[in-house]
Amino acid sequence: VEYYEYGLVQRKTTGAVDTSKVYSRGRYALGPDYKFLKYQSDSHFEKLQELSVFSAGGSNESVGLEFKIDADFTFLLKRDSIGLVHQELASSYEDVIVSRSKDAIKNEAIFVTFS
Repeated sequence: VEYYEYGLVQRKTTGAVDTSKVYSRGRYALGPDYKFLKYQSDSHFEKLQELSVFSAGGSNESVGLEFKIDADFTFLLKRDSIGLVHQELASSYEDVIVSRSKDAIKNEAIFVTFS
């Protein structure tokens, strides 16, 4: 396991993953029927470009404006949560985080008013 990774042990023949122990950087002897499923342990960088959002209207006659924003953010996976992340999301965790980030930004954009 490299210095920038976390690992979970997976049995090759059955595909079963042991989520009870998370391995950090180092060398490990697993045996011929095992391999590591690896997760990135350093910062994940995400860029959202030209995300369309709507603002709230300033009055009852106005329905608001559509505008586009660019947003960059980083996130880290906690070592103690890797097993749970694998059980619930497997390798699609990045897509879920990006999707929820977009939803959060769009939900907050309605509070932006233009006068």
